[in-house]
Formats: sequence, structure tokens, C-alpha cells
Amino acid sequence: MTQGLESTVPRTVIEQYNRLLKQGKPVDRSSTKVEWTVLAGIVQETRKRIIDRTGVKCLGAGEVDSNGDLVHDSHAEVVARRGLLRYLYTEIEKCLYNEKNAAESIFKRSDQQDGEDVDEGSVPFVLKSRDEMDVRFHLYVSQAPCGDASTESLAQHLGDGDGQGGGVEGEVRAKKRPRIDDKDTRRDSVNKGKFGETSETVAVGLLRGRQGFASLGSLRTKPGRLDADTTYSMSCSDKIAKWNVVGMQSALLSTLIPPIYLTSVVVGDLYNYEGLRRALYGRVEGIEGLPHGFTVNKPYLLRSTIEFDRSVTSVARANPQARLITSDAAICWYEGVHRHDVVVQGRRQGFSSKVATDP
Repeated sequence: MTQGLESTVPRTVIEQYNRLLKQGKPVDRSSTKVEWTVLAGIVQETRKRIIDRTGVKCLGAGEVDSNGDLVHDSHAEVVARRGLLRYLYTEIEKCLYNEKNAAESIFKRSDQQDGEDVDEGSVPFVLKSRDEMDVRFHLYVSQAPCGDASTESLAQHLGDGDGQGGGVEGEVRAKKRPRIDDKDTRRDSVNKGKFGETSETVAVGLLRGRQGFASLGSLRTKPGRLDADTTYSMSCSDKIAKWNVVGMQSALLSTLIPPIYLTSVVVGDLYNYEGLRRALYGRVEGIEGLPHGFTVNKPYLLRSTIEFDRSVTSVARANPQARLITSDAAICWYEGVHRHDVVVQGRRQGFSSKVATDP
């Protein structure tokens, strides 16, 4: 069932990324400063629908907007899931129009189902059966998700088992260890966040970023850099683990459709099967008493055989003397839109804070 996914899924996402315009993509600032990013995409098997995203940034607690006008977490996996939600709404909308649109949708009305494993009348729409469409979703990430899934790989590559040393998440040893820009390396300073939390621990049982590599299975917040402002954003590992229980759909969509789960997760750099298994579903396997239709999903965990040329590994290999800098922008695109959006500091590029708050 998984044969070929380790190449077809990443190739589909990367090829679409390469077709997008250059706006928002990492650039070579000079011969000594080169940007990199993380690419994530969700591919729908059968139709090969694509939701394509890049991004490595999130807003600190001091930048959070109480009006909900900002995207707080622009990590690629998180923004890719946001694109999936838009796609699911579009597919539901098709069911509300004529028969032609309904036939193209991945959903059908629940009163049209024949013995599906969903409570009668519990949700108005369900996925079409395997005989009708056989819909599956696959997630590709060019680098192991931040947090618990990449802890062991980072400890190995950085050569520091307690997580106190320097370096940037995703840095791996090429022929010569690359130089990283100062804003990405100050990890050994301990400071107070806006609300008084230390960099190491922001709550009981909750670790800050890359602190304490030996604490496997722990919940972690973003970002990894200890000099950065404390955030409210949980790591991508923690969020994917949650999605493997409650589904990829939002709470609002849960009133309309049954849970949507990933069939596979394909990972590029820092792939570690045991770390991914533990982080993405192993630590939630004991959950019981879930509502009907929900389960602890266990997706296939595959190593990508396709290289993304703007990953930190590829950029470091191609530019061994350069400083590697994380790209400030996140690209947001899904099939059906003509141009991709670019998000910088939580806002769509081109929208100032003044314009964004004007009525």
C-alpha cells in the first residue's frame, strides 16, 4: 500500500513548489548569506490535490494579536493544514449545488451512505466510500517536525545530548559545519518571557524548544532559540500528535464531517523512525473513551527519497562557507488558486498593521 509514496508524495509537492512564482521563496542574499526553509504539503491520493506550504516562523507572546488578525504559527506543517481546511470547506460546498458538482466532491450527504461506520445523522456529510473515490491524505515535510520528533536526530547531529549547545534546528553536519547567522544561534542564554516564564520551562511538564534533549516524549513550545520571545505555539510534533487523535479537520468542521486522518507522513531531513513513531502517535496510544468515529491514527512513517534544494541540509552542502539564515516568509498555496499568498510576521505581505486594523 505504501510502495512508491516515499518518492511520489514529495515529488508532487516539490514540483508544485518549483512552479510557483519566486515571491516569498528563500533567496541568496549574498555569497556569504543564504536563506533556507522547510517545505510541507498535503497530497490527496486519487486526485493528487495539493496543499503546498513553506515556513519556519511563529510569533512571540509579545506579538500575539487579541483580535485574531495575525497568523501566530507559520511553520510549514501548520499552514499546510490550514490550507487543507479551506479545501475541505470547498468540497463540502460542492455538495450543496447541482449533481455535477456533488459528483466531483470527495464528500456526500450522510443520508446517502450505505452502512458506513458513522452514526446516522451525527454529521451531515461523510467521505465517499472506497468504491466511489477512495480518498487518502499524505503529508510531506522536508525536515522532521520540530519538537519531540526531531529531538534525537538533533542531539546526534549537534553532538550535545542535553540540548544546551549552539546551533539551529535542522543544522546537520556536511563536509564542514556551516556558519549560522547570529540570530539563529543564541541558544545558551536563559531569559524571562513576557509573562515571566523561564526559557527552559513554560509550564509544568512543558519544555521550551530544544531544551533538554534527554526528555523524550515531552510537550514542547516553539521556537527552539532560547533568546527568542516565549510563544503560545506548541511544537509541530505535538500538533500532529493531536491531529492523529482528533483528526485534521477543525472543531467547526467536526460538526459537518467525520474525522479526517493522514494515511502517511513522509519526512526528509532528520528522519528517525522511532522518534517519529513516539512523537506522532506512540505517546497518545493509551487514550481511551474517544467519541464514535475517532481513534488514535497510526500513519505510515516514510523517509523521503527526493531532496528539497532549499532545505538546510541542501543549502549547507551547496554553500559550505555561507551563513545559513531562515527565511522570514511563509508561502501559502493550494490547488484552485492562481497565485500563492506570502505571510511575513503573521500578516499577508503588502498589508501593513495600520491597513489590517482599519474598518
